[in-house]
Amino acid sequence: MGLSRALDDGDVQALAALDALCFGEEAWSEEQIKGSLSLATTKGHGWFDEAAIIAFYLAQKTGDETEILTIGVHPSYRRRGLGRQMINHILASQKAGMVFLDVACDNVAARRLYEGTGFTPFGFRPRYYKRRDQAIDAINYHFILKG
Repeated sequence: MGLSRALDDGDVQALAALDALCFGEEAWSEEQIKGSLSLATTKGHGWFDEAAIIAFYLAQKTGDETEILTIGVHPSYRRRGLGRQMINHILASQKAGMVFLDVACDNVAARRLYEGTGFTPFGFRPRYYKRRDQAIDAINYHFILKG
């Protein structure tokens, strides 16, 4: 669980599999991940246990703002501090400005992670996440860095 590195096109299939494991029907497709990683503004970083990816994030950085697009940890590796490591990695790469994200209201573990690392809620998106038979509200979180 020691190696972490920037992600690239060669990681797309493994990323899609991990994202599906983490998010089920809400997971990104291989095409969505590849499209995002192809953008100069997207930064992806993964954590590995030997050769297998166990955690990752994708973030969109434009100027002094970074949006966390997705963050996932393999279920077998949760509650070991990887989420906090990823958040700290993102914040360390943003010297000033704002880091922000959306999270489903019912994703209690993610909300605890963000609030526990200093993110604060600043907005709300009704019915933002679509699931089979329902729509789930999103909470907008941000972390302001003063450079």
